[in-house]
Amino acid sequence: ANKPSVDRWALWPRFQEANTALQALCAADPLLTYVDITGTLLDEAGQVRRDCYGADGLHFLPFVYQAWTRVIKPVLTALWEGLETREGSVKKT
Repeated sequence: ANKPSVDRWALWPRFQEANTALQALCAADPLLTYVDITGTLLDEAGQVRRDCYGADGLHFLPFVYQAWTRVIKPVLTALWEGLETREGSVKKT
């Protein structure tokens, strides 16, 4: 997903449109997976969480990457497990 940021908040409606299109594209292609990390960067009111960003309003503070890991890792794990179940498609090392 495209991410919101303090510095580019005015562009967020366009990013949301792009995210909707990306999600549809991923849903139509089994080789693609859409991962929505935007929930880690928005508050309950749907506004950008300023506490996630450094002084420039664009670059993340370290805890954001930890939050992303909690979102992305289960998706990657499920995809990997799906590959492992296909006969001969993945060789464990």
